[in-house]
Amino acid sequence: MKKIFNFALYDFANSAFTTIIITFIFSTYFAKQIAPNPVLGQSYWGWTIGITGVVVALIGPLLGTIADKKNYTEFFIKIFTIICISLTCLLWFSKPSEKYLIYTLFIVGLANIFYELSLIFYNSTLKKISENNNLGKSSGFSFALGYIGGIIVLIICITIFIDNDSLPFGLSKENSENVRATSILVAFWYLIFSMPFLFNLKKTNKNEIEKKINYTKNFKELIWDKGLNNIGKFLLARMLYADGLNAIIIMGGIFAVGVFSLEIKDLLVLSVLMNITAFIGAIVGGYANDRFSSKSVLSFL
Repeated sequence: MKKIFNFALYDFANSAFTTIIITFIFSTYFAKQIAPNPVLGQSYWGWTIGITGVVVALIGPLLGTIADKKNYTEFFIKIFTIICISLTCLLWFSKPSEKYLIYTLFIVGLANIFYELSLIFYNSTLKKISENNNLGKSSGFSFALGYIGGIIVLIICITIFIDNDSLPFGLSKENSENVRATSILVAFWYLIFSMPFLFNLKKTNKNEIEKKINYTKNFKELIWDKGLNNIGKFLLARMLYADGLNAIIIMGGIFAVGVFSLEIKDLLVLSVLMNITAFIGAIVGGYANDRFSSKSVLSFL
């Protein structure tokens, strides 16, 4: 149970990055105060996140092969997490001026690449810490804890840094210091709550690695056998389904501000509602997965 909790705690940690930087606070700050106008801001932000997705899709399989052959899974999780956290800190320097447009997009893009890469190897560790008959519940618990983390960190950011006349740490609202400071909070949150998982990661033993190498196929063989095989069909379906869903989530905050002119307080309500429903779905879906099967649950949904 401790291993599963540590695994879930990593999701609790990294949810701060997606909630604050990618979806709600920093994305809307970029669109309204750094980009020439909110419409262009939405476009630039969307293209940047989209490009990072393509980059991850191209290099992910290569890094996965290296991780299997060189036993680098744990190393990749740690190094990619640290890089993402470090890049997030650099967003403090993104002042409300068009001069910082390229800088901000570059840092956000890089940070998101390393965030997504860390998830590839993080997800691959689930089978090492959970029994096969509990994979759904373990995954669902992790997702659920991540959604709780997203709500908590967003409430902290809005009540302490955004919608607060008595700002901490000598911050002021001049040059949007209070908004930019949320990037530092995210970095510390990400670092502190990911430590239990990162420090308890154990390398796969040599025999397991050798077994993986013996059965590792190249990417074409993995997905193609006189047409798309089951793995290929799964990956294609996941790309269309999951990435489409991710696009809605990622652009939710910036779209709400740019199109519907929602205020920060409204974003808090939106986020809480989204995360609560997602929390319920994660728990119920996890139990349903173990009770019926992944395919049955996906087909039903």
